[in-house]
Amino acid sequence: MAEKRWPEALDRLTRLAQFHNDAEARRVLALMIGVSASDEAVGAALKAALKADGRWLEPALRAMPGAKVPMAAAMPLITQALAADGLSPRLSQLLIRQLRREGWVLEAHALWMQLWKTPLGFVFNGDFEQPFIEGGFDWEVNDKDTYKAGARVSQLRQGERGQVLRVVFTGRAIKPPVLRQHLMLPPGDYRLSGDYRANELRSTEGLAWVFSCTKGGQELGRSEALKATGRDWKVFDGSLQVPPECGLGVTLALQTQATYEAKAGVRGEMLFDRIKLVRAETPAGQ
Repeated sequence: MAEKRWPEALDRLTRLAQFHNDAEARRVLALMIGVSASDEAVGAALKAALKADGRWLEPALRAMPGAKVPMAAAMPLITQALAADGLSPRLSQLLIRQLRREGWVLEAHALWMQLWKTPLGFVFNGDFEQPFIEGGFDWEVNDKDTYKAGARVSQLRQGERGQVLRVVFTGRAIKPPVLRQHLMLPPGDYRLSGDYRANELRSTEGLAWVFSCTKGGQELGRSEALKATGRDWKVFDGSLQVPPECGLGVTLALQTQATYEAKAGVRGEMLFDRIKLVRAETPAGQ
């Protein structure tokens, strides 16, 4: 390494990290990843080593937080590994969580988009057909205390609809928001739509889906108030405008329409399905 013979050094370091679980080798690899953005020779050698055998990358990535190397420095290698199916979903989720923890939200979202290898809508898992993925850009339940929560969130199968979101309100105080998802939205106008059913919901003001800037919390728009519907499914909608000063980070959250009802508590059940967000100029149904 002192002589900058990177391919030879990496051959030994990767074998030490991969086959001998050597902590110092993992740390040095993490440090090399850290300087690769500013040193083309190191970056090229790392990419070549990854192409030859990528199994060393995971232990090196796991060593990066301890070595105080930002995970964003590994994005070129992560992208290369993803293209070659060299990252497990479990490791990808760990990387996304770490990137978000370090404040690299755009990089985390870019990795999230690449992970699925298919175009994604502005709202992820809006049909609630798959279990929520913790730490990604999926739905996040705010209060996970099964016994004391004022709003208990789960997924429920509903015949031809498949799975839907179920929120049971227990009458206890609700920790707002009930549910949220972090979105990446370019500036512009958007339209929200979805289906809901509120069975025996006892609430004066109802609930609403609310958009706000992730940074600063400025409210951008909200759906109509969602109140009791009996056993019938109904359609709700809403609109918002994302200003340039908001940046790309927008939060979509389910909460009580009135703050006082979150403190007082609500009783009943509400189901949601087919939540979709499109640009305002997009014709309905697309």
